[in-house]
Amino acid sequence: LISGFHLISFTDQGIYDLVNNLGSTAARLLFSPMEESCHFVFNQCLVRDMEKDKQDLSLLKDVLRLLRTVLRTCSLVGWIGVTFAQANSCLLLYLYTGPSLAENKTAVSLLRLFSFYVLLLAWNGSTEAFLNAAMSTNEVARHNKRLVLFSIVFLGANGLFVPKLGVHGFVLANCINMISRISYSCWFIRHYLQRQKNIALKDQEPTTSDATTEASHWLTTAVPLLRLMLPSLKEMIVFALSLAITVASEKHFCCMLGWKLILIHTGITSFTLLSVLFLLHLEESDLWDLFQTGLGKTKSE
Repeated sequence: LISGFHLISFTDQGIYDLVNNLGSTAARLLFSPMEESCHFVFNQCLVRDMEKDKQDLSLLKDVLRLLRTVLRTCSLVGWIGVTFAQANSCLLLYLYTGPSLAENKTAVSLLRLFSFYVLLLAWNGSTEAFLNAAMSTNEVARHNKRLVLFSIVFLGANGLFVPKLGVHGFVLANCINMISRISYSCWFIRHYLQRQKNIALKDQEPTTSDATTEASHWLTTAVPLLRLMLPSLKEMIVFALSLAITVASEKHFCCMLGWKLILIHTGITSFTLLSVLFLLHLEESDLWDLFQTGLGKTKSE
């Protein structure tokens, strides 16, 4: 799209390609394998075109447990990326390409902005995997038309932002496209679970097994999407403090002031990152439980 319509200069195209390759590393190494696992498990457990009242609630519970685990994990990784990209994009470009791009304000600011797009990729992977597995054949046909609408919105956003913001506008247009897809996926998941809950309550009888009753009740609070996507209050505070510390460190020590000062900035960033990971270990104890019980159980079945 960029090269076909000559929306930006060839120099900015080269910068975008480099930033895209560098910024997508987390998506390729972590998000893609987890998204593929979601696609596989969801398609195994959810039967397309099966009547809603015939879906196995126990399997659905396992699917939601996996969705919750993957979405929360990828979200936290994405937020860590957003936090530390602001003060380390210059350093990363310096190590990757040398001082030429590290001194380029467009490249540095673009990599910082791209970290927000990576966060959106973290949200989109597992939610869209559930969407694709749970939709009926008719819903898939309608969704294909909806994807055309998303593409039109994407092209319109490019036409609006790129002339004013250059290559940054292209990243913003991608973000808008991704937000549109995430919003619909979340809407679909919410309504799908509500339908399953209503069916379970309607069909519930005095002889219903405890497992079925528990599964139907679990649907009400199984996947709080917004809470899974956003950090908790404590995590927000720690992310904000980490951002302030690393930005101050970058200002004083990085990146064109010599290797000794770069090492100081790297040490401060590493210590801050370890502190964040330690807090997440304490704050997300239920996530580790899901890893041990939910994810392992779902894959084995």
